Amino acid sequence: TLPLSNLKMDIDALDFSDELKLLPASIEELERWINRDRSLPPLGAGPPEWNNLYVDKPAVLHARQLVVGRPPATDPGAVLSQLPRVNADHAITALRLVMNAPISVIFQEHDSEGLMAFGGRSISWGWSPPLLGPLAILDQDKATQVKHVWQLLQTSLNIDLLRLPLRRWESSLLRPSFEDRLIDAWISLEALLLGEQEGELSYRAAVLLAEFLGTSGVDRKAIFDATRVSYKWRSAIVHALPRKKLAIRSPL
Repeated sequence: TLPLSNLKMDIDALDFSDELKLLPASIEELERWINRDRSLPPLGAGPPEWNNLYVDKPAVLHARQLVVGRPPATDPGAVLSQLPRVNADHAITALRLVMNAPISVIFQEHDSEGLMAFGGRSISWGWSPPLLGPLAILDQDKATQVKHVWQLLQTSLNIDLLRLPLRRWESSLLRPSFEDRLIDAWISLEALLLGEQEGELSYRAAVLLAEFLGTSGVDRKAIFDATRVSYKWRSAIVHALPRKKLAIRSPL
């Protein structure tokens, strides 16, 4: 069970698969997490402060794994490699890309049941609390987009080329500093748009973004101009250049 930050559910559920579902937090879950048992400290750094962002239908990712018992094997490593694993990373990536919000796992709660289960329920908190705000609201239209992006992440033939751009774009959403966010975004764009090409970057990146995203001549010109300004900020930050005039013309 993975409660997510910065995301509110405006739908009943989003089913990624039989093993992976996104649901609004139940009253029982909220009561358990807000009034948690403090007799045993959680693993990690402890919970962040809960506020109203986490009370009104916060999103919770539920991953379920079924482990079938087998006779003892001579190679324990081979057995462990065959255990089922639910990959929630692609679901969180899809949510971040579509919602454009710093959605993160607040903590993980594990429930075990069955003949070989040990310990029942356990909980582990992250080492750094997630950012609070902006709060994204997942409606049906956004949910359809998230499911589509999630499916592409499973099947795209270009996924190896996208790993670095996606990782850096997600990082840009999670950073509190505008400067760090811009640098991560530009690392993502350069890897995505320019690949292994060398030479002048800002013009080619601006042209390609305008071509990919623009819907009219006026729209493409606006995207081109905004990209060039963004790259000037990137250069000023990376090379420690004076920023006063740039900030007056176009604040970061």
